[in-house]
Amino acid sequence: MIRALLLLALWPSFVAAQLPEEFGGRWRVFQGLTGKWGGTGTGEWGDSKVDLNCQYILNSRFLELRTRTTYLGPQKSSAGAVLEELTIVSFDRDRNTFILRQFQGRGLVLHGVLDSISADGKTMQFTSEALENASPGWRATVTYRLISQHELVYSFEFAPPGKSFEPHSEFTLKRTQ
Repeated sequence: MIRALLLLALWPSFVAAQLPEEFGGRWRVFQGLTGKWGGTGTGEWGDSKVDLNCQYILNSRFLELRTRTTYLGPQKSSAGAVLEELTIVSFDRDRNTFILRQFQGRGLVLHGVLDSISADGKTMQFTSEALENASPGWRATVTYRLISQHELVYSFEFAPPGKSFEPHSEFTLKRTQ
């Protein structure tokens, strides 16, 4: 009986010890992104409807973002097109920074590094180190900007070789869960 009570009393400390040390510190900046989001977007492919689900996975050592974008047109080539993305964020201890890997349904894979976090911790920008299945020299940025606890702006920019970044798409999302 005493063992059982002792185990119950110490259980919260044991469970907390199992979480990665980064979760309470480094990972805190991403906490506002977790949950389900829905909204609309604009960009090169036209207007869109977007759903985003963001959660910690694998013992809270990674952040998973799943995005489904349905393009509404007006371009005939994009009307009704659905683009799915799987984004995984990890922490690279050797480099002491966060790494983003974004897999897009059209075959593009973005390997990015956290380039900046705003002073208030609400804007995080990743810049590509490599783009798979893109023309050589192209670069990209992915930016998450928390407007409030219930509003998020997610944007994607491209830059051809030797040129500045230009907006590709921007999504304004509201928390749905």
